[in-house]
Amino acid sequence: MIMEYAEGQELYYKIVDCKRLDENTARGIFRQLVSAVMYLHENNLAHRDIKPENIMVNSRGKIKLVDFGFVRLTPANAAPTLNTVCGSLSYCPPEVIRKKPYCGKKADIWCLGITLFTMLVGKRPFTGATLSEILQDIEQKDFDSMTSYSSGENILTNERCKKSHSTNAGKGQRDSPNYSTGGPLFMDKRRTFISSLKRICGIQCAPV
Repeated sequence: MIMEYAEGQELYYKIVDCKRLDENTARGIFRQLVSAVMYLHENNLAHRDIKPENIMVNSRGKIKLVDFGFVRLTPANAAPTLNTVCGSLSYCPPEVIRKKPYCGKKADIWCLGITLFTMLVGKRPFTGATLSEILQDIEQKDFDSMTSYSSGENILTNERCKKSHSTNAGKGQRDSPNYSTGGPLFMDKRRTFISSLKRICGIQCAPV
C-alpha cells in the first residue's frame, strides 16, 4: 500500500507548544480545515472524528485532515441516520453522547467548533471522564468564564448561550430541520460555534 506523506506535526502538539494559537494563525489553519470538511460534505461524507490530533500541520502552515476510519456516507438532506457513538469523547456533540440518531455532517460542525475553541484557548471547552459527565459539562458550562484572548475579545461568547433551556423552549426550534437534536440549549451553543466560524475565518457557513 502506498500512501501520501503527511509532513509536519499534529495540530495538537502545535497547540501544546504555543499554549494557544493567535487569531491569525488559527484563521489560516481553520480556513483550510473548513474547506476540507466542506469538500467531504459536498460528497455526502461525514468524517466524525475531527480533532487537533487528526490534523497535520507542516512548516508552511498547510494542513492535512487525516484518520478516515469513522467516515460514513450521509444523506444529502441531513437526515439523522447514524447511530454509532464514535470519535473522541470531548469532541462529541450532545446527540451522539445521548446515543440518539444523528446527522454526521452536523456532528462534524460541532467538532469544528470544539477544535476552533481549543486552538484559541489552549484547552477543550467540555471535559469529563464519561459521556454523562461531558453532557453535564455542556449543559452547565458558562462561556463567559472560559474565554480569554490576547485581543481582549470573547469571540466564542454569545448571549444565546446564557439563555436557559426554558427561555428558549416553545419557540419552534426543537422541530426545525435546520437544528440538531439535543434541545434548545445545545442548539444555541452550536449556533455560537457557527457564528465564530464566520467571525474568525471570514467565510460563510450554511445554517445548522
